[in-house]
Amino acid sequence: MATAIENFQRTLLQPVSEPARGATQDSIERTAAARIQSRAEAAFTAYVEAKQPALDALPKGDVNARIAEMNRRNVEIAGDGSAQRWAEQDANDFRQIRSEVRREEVAITIAGNPSTAYKDALQRAAPDVAASVAAYDRENDRQVLNKEARKAHDLPPQSDRNVISADQAERNARAYLVQPRNKALLTHPELRPAYALEDSLRAEAAQARPISSDVARRVVATIRQVVAARIEGNQVLDANAATRTAVRYEVALASLQQAAQDKQLGRQSPPLASEHRRIVTERAEAAMQAGPGAAQGMLGARSVAISLATVDAPANQHPFLERVLAQVYEREQQRLAQRQAEPKDLGRGQER
Repeated sequence: MATAIENFQRTLLQPVSEPARGATQDSIERTAAARIQSRAEAAFTAYVEAKQPALDALPKGDVNARIAEMNRRNVEIAGDGSAQRWAEQDANDFRQIRSEVRREEVAITIAGNPSTAYKDALQRAAPDVAASVAAYDRENDRQVLNKEARKAHDLPPQSDRNVISADQAERNARAYLVQPRNKALLTHPELRPAYALEDSLRAEAAQARPISSDVARRVVATIRQVVAARIEGNQVLDANAATRTAVRYEVALASLQQAAQDKQLGRQSPPLASEHRRIVTERAEAAMQAGPGAAQGMLGARSVAISLATVDAPANQHPFLERVLAQVYEREQQRLAQRQAEPKDLGRGQER
């Protein structure tokens, strides 16, 4: 199974196409910004993987310690060659962007890069871009500090600080989902715990070893939806055990679905981890137990069983699959017996 760092290296080797003939400036800028963001996302996942031994040594519930460790730039994810390619690609894309808003957004993304080798390469390959990025970053820091200072001056008494109206919570959630992080924090500094939670759950997802970068992106999208829902519901923004378990299940389920799809399409796919099998099987079996959601749980269990059988075909002998099919058959028989026992309405009085 490819590591996140290997996937990141492959991302840097992907050819960057020239803008299509007749493309609008807006389209060119959106594509360039998306490429910078995509490389940054792959780099973040690789960085988390490199940090994993240090993160594993920390208490699971200590979010502040995990964030502090993530902020310690003591690992390197790019060699000289890859750092040079990365810097050149980002610089070329940055130069295509004329919109002041987009330039600021991608500059903050570039400034947050954890690789020292990348920053050195950017200074060598594109000193003009490095200078622009540094200027945007300084201005962003200044605006954030000013905003926080004004907010601190206007804060209500301590006992009232956590009281947020439903409208404000909805606005916070929308800003979190729609705006780039630096912009959202500038106008909504109260979102800092939300981003801390997101980073912690991203690290948890990376530790669960998604089967591919596509799966990792899907899980990150799910994480952001979960965090947004908590923001809107004005809920506690902590990475408790239940939330971490849910993230690991999302990784396992998405990895299983990806592996099954690859098998159906005849594509090469990394082997499904035994931990992923265990997690999805245990969850599906629990969902099948008697209760209000048993019928829905059976549908989910059947889907998991079919995916497992698809991944391992033709050697698809799964005790779990056999149990699922046995229960499906038993429930179908029960429903058939109930229908047969029901009194039949012969429609008396309708004959002519």
